[in-house]
Amino acid sequence: DLQLTRSLWLGGQPSSLAGLVASGQAKLSRIRPVLGHIAWSVPQLELDLKRGAWIRAQVVQPETALRLCMAALPAAHDNYARSRHQATLWRASLSAVGLPYLAAFPRGKAIDETLRSFFQSHYRQR
Repeated sequence: DLQLTRSLWLGGQPSSLAGLVASGQAKLSRIRPVLGHIAWSVPQLELDLKRGAWIRAQVVQPETALRLCMAALPAAHDNYARSRHQATLWRASLSAVGLPYLAAFPRGKAIDETLRSFFQSHYRQR
């Protein structure tokens, strides 16, 4: 197990985690296992930041970040509820970092396809 920050760990055994929960040292509601990751190369991330493809923001209150990251997830089989949950979290995240105008940005198939096309051309220009 590698501790990355105060409450973020990389690796580990499920049995060890189960023992921490059983002993009361960890709360099950505060655990969010993550399988896999996405990574960017340094040049790609630098280019994305230079072109404004990322929103750089910091949440002022740690409780807000915790509430956004550890929100209860809808059941895996309920695609509609999961979709609504993701949209709600996205809007709450943008509002929490002082970007309510982006939180209210309209979404839909046509807009998403336009954005996808924009980002595809953005990457082809590299």
